Amino acid sequence: RSKTINSKNVAHRYLTTERGITCELSADIKTAGIYDKVAGKSFPALVAFARNSDGNITGGQRLLLDGKTGTKANVDIARKSFGGISGSFVKISEPNNEKANITIIAEGLETALSVNQSLREHNNIKYITCGTKVLCSLGISNIKNYSPSKAEKIIIAADNDGENVITAKTIENAKAE
Repeated sequence: RSKTINSKNVAHRYLTTERGITCELSADIKTAGIYDKVAGKSFPALVAFARNSDGNITGGQRLLLDGKTGTKANVDIARKSFGGISGSFVKISEPNNEKANITIIAEGLETALSVNQSLREHNNIKYITCGTKVLCSLGISNIKNYSPSKAEKIIIAADNDGENVITAKTIENAKAE
């Protein structure tokens, strides 16, 4: 039921106005109307689909939005994952270069989109923009499940949640793996 995001969607308004994200979106980032049982009504939503290493969609994440303000919906759980996430990632961008060997993995969708936009805005660094893949892990604990190729370099674009929180420890464990 998901649809492509365009200028008429609440998801578009959320990304551009609330987050300042104007880069091109991958085909795995869509919008849909989703019914929330707790709130007892439907909301527009930003939906990101995660794919496994075979390219199959296994799950994803939805973010319920307020149709009037274009912000996150004021519900108990606005962001929720669905399906199987472990080992699957949202493809934000693919490299234009067959010899690409840099992959940036961000925890959240908005962070991954911001990283992608920043790379594209600084296109004078052609190797980086042509040779970089950007992925979203849909959660900090999933980063360790990425299986890089031998020559692939991984950059973890972690949220700065502080040194003494579980995020920092999870990132250290993912780096070690």
